Amino acid sequence: MKEKITPFAFGSESGIYGLGKAYGERSFNSASLPELIYALSEGEPIVDLLVGIPSAFRRNLQSSGRPIPVPVKLRAVIDTGFSGNILINETCVKQFGLKPKGWNKVGFPRDKEERYFALYAWEIDLSIKFPNPTRGGTSILIDPVSAIVVELINSASGAQALIGQGILQACVFTYDGNRGVLKLTF
Repeated sequence: MKEKITPFAFGSESGIYGLGKAYGERSFNSASLPELIYALSEGEPIVDLLVGIPSAFRRNLQSSGRPIPVPVKLRAVIDTGFSGNILINETCVKQFGLKPKGWNKVGFPRDKEERYFALYAWEIDLSIKFPNPTRGGTSILIDPVSAIVVELINSASGAQALIGQGILQACVFTYDGNRGVLKLTF
């Protein structure tokens, strides 16, 4: 059974104003559901993320007086064909000093080859924040989220991560090619 993703909604000034739960169990009414709207980037569903260490690890670092790594800003492509939560480039999270909690076999097509390529990738827990693209809007934090880390993601768009079905199941994802926007409603 897949883990449940629980996003937290944050207002820019007021702190937490609602807590969204995956699979339709929501504590705020439909008129107040946090909505993130992004312009498509050359037709691709790309979002900006802040990726950091999970809050439990942050508390351990604080209590032991060790420095807390600064979250990393990166671009992520929404990939409805990826069944995991998030696949992220190793260079983006290496400085966090997180220990792998397991391994996954990942398969994907390679350029100019007719077969799938498989590799083993390590799995870690992260926190990810979807900053609202509009000034003063609501941002969404998912903490912790299980992530698959790979050595290299090549993307012409500059994306360093893939957002998959595991996260999309916690929201409504709308791709509007005619208007050139994508929308995530948590």
